Amino acid sequence: MSQQVQEFQIRAYPAQDHILYHEFQTANIVIYVGEDDKAKSLNIAKEKLVEEKWVPIKFVSKSTLIEERVKAEGGPAWEAYQRAKEGEIFFIHFLEEDFAYSSRSGISPFLPPRITEDFIDEVILKAGGHRLTAEEANPDETRNPDYKIDNYLIELKDLQNEGLNVEFRREKLANLLREYGGLEKLNNIGYGKLLDILGGPIKSKVRSAAHQIRDAREYIGDKSLKGGLLYINTGYYTLPHEIFCEIVEKMAKQYQSEIELVMCISNMVDTNGFESMINFAFYPGKGENPVESKVHSAFLSRVGRLMNDWAKEGFKNSSNPASIRKPHVFESEDEYYGFEPKPLSCSIKKNKK
Repeated sequence: MSQQVQEFQIRAYPAQDHILYHEFQTANIVIYVGEDDKAKSLNIAKEKLVEEKWVPIKFVSKSTLIEERVKAEGGPAWEAYQRAKEGEIFFIHFLEEDFAYSSRSGISPFLPPRITEDFIDEVILKAGGHRLTAEEANPDETRNPDYKIDNYLIELKDLQNEGLNVEFRREKLANLLREYGGLEKLNNIGYGKLLDILGGPIKSKVRSAAHQIRDAREYIGDKSLKGGLLYINTGYYTLPHEIFCEIVEKMAKQYQSEIELVMCISNMVDTNGFESMINFAFYPGKGENPVESKVHSAFLSRVGRLMNDWAKEGFKNSSNPASIRKPHVFESEDEYYGFEPKPLSCSIKKNKK
């Protein structure tokens, strides 16, 4: 039997294979470990989290319980303390209030359809453009951009995978944040490094788009043609729309002679399980460029039809749904780094007050 009991308070989210809860939910967890060695007790607590299928966002507190105080409090805390001292690991979780109305066996979030290439085809057509014709393309020898609108050749790129699933990118991010002491302490140089790290999956596709536009312009033989990039993010859910646009603009500036117009779309879902908010963010949306204005207007029109069609189907979950924003946290050198979306406040909670 140990002489001491260590208490850990943790914010966490369910692992992908959690039997009860969804990954977008968050909870406060309390663990009691009967162990005199604090370092050993921390490892035991981490192992318990893995066993219970939870991923830590942050260890809020780590403390050694004072027996007299716990005994004076009595009730469940004292009972749990005694059990922990005898060698049993005490574990309890409390779902945070906005996420308390959904479970895998009960209410599930709406899963709206994802923006696809076919969707963008319709947007471009409505904007007055078209896919490159046989006369405008040279598919046998080069990769060509996708569309032509007025005097612009437009290449479509789609960011479909979560960038923080890559181990080396996680380590680069963790090293940067350790160097500067956190995200909020980044200076201009550090912020530039952050964009380079997060933008790893984007860089090569921007370069490819520039080459495609250049080759098509040379094949067509019209030097007056300009180049544009339409980049959609349908899978890198930890990348906020504003930062996504900054990254694409930064990468595109390296190819200014090929890419003169940058347009970005993010298609994500925020949910608390009971309610969902579907985001169709468009950049720049200022209407200063006539082609951008046409694409933006056509995009909004097509989104309206998409949502109307989905409503007519009874909001049936899509087989190819948009990505749900959810926490994505990893451990590096005993610290936790990553992303946690701002929770979508639940109206049930508001109506209770």
